[in-house]
Amino acid sequence: YGKFNMETDVNKYNLVDPILKNTVPMHPYGWTALQFRADNLGIWLFHCHIEAHYLLGMHVMFESG
Repeated sequence: YGKFNMETDVNKYNLVDPILKNTVPMHPYGWTALQFRADNLGIWLFHCHIEAHYLLGMHVMFESG
C-alpha cells in the first residue's frame, strides 16, 4: 500500500480519457501520478492545501519553457 511500482502501476494509467481535476487526495505515505500539458510558460507550484503540510514540504515547483 502506498508504494509506487514502475513495473505494474504505469499500466493502470488512463491516458485515453483521464479524469480532469485540480485537486488530488493523498493518503499518508502515498503517491499520485500527474499528466499535464506544459503549454503555459513559467514556474508552477503544486502543493498541499493544508498550511502545516505545505510548511513540512508537501509542495513542488515545475518550470516549463
